Amino acid sequence: MSLRLASGFRRGPGPLLALAGSCSIVAGCGTQALQTSHPPRTVSPAVSATVVFDCGGGAQVKPRTLVLACADAGDTLVRLRWRSWGEASATARGALSELTCVPNCAAGGIRLYQVTVRVTGLALQGSRAAYRQLTVTAEGGTLGGLGRNVRYSLTATGPAIET
Repeated sequence: MSLRLASGFRRGPGPLLALAGSCSIVAGCGTQALQTSHPPRTVSPAVSATVVFDCGGGAQVKPRTLVLACADAGDTLVRLRWRSWGEASATARGALSELTCVPNCAAGGIRLYQVTVRVTGLALQGSRAAYRQLTVTAEGGTLGGLGRNVRYSLTATGPAIET
């Protein structure tokens, strides 16, 4: 076995063997040093990914877009940029795209709101951890008639607004 150093030169196993051999000389490297007074930690099952579920039940990791109104895609989070992911909570900034439905939903325009999105309620689902709550907060002003903060439950079939 040989190692390639950053300079491009190769080194043989000599330094590694010397390091391993020196371990027996240094205090704490022996087998008794492996014994501790602390109980062993429980290992949790392996989590393959942390996700949110979209309207079709698809698992999304750090989605850039997430439809909130599954019936007509009238409310959709767009341009999401996640600052964190995989922790107890995750935060993103982006925009909420809302169909205005004026004069009707088919002919209405789109209004964009700058928002902060926070997902929480991390729970294990199979081999994945899934966020169960989503809060959309308007950055200045309100989200149409919904107020400044809107909460959604995140289920395996997609987001559902909480009333």
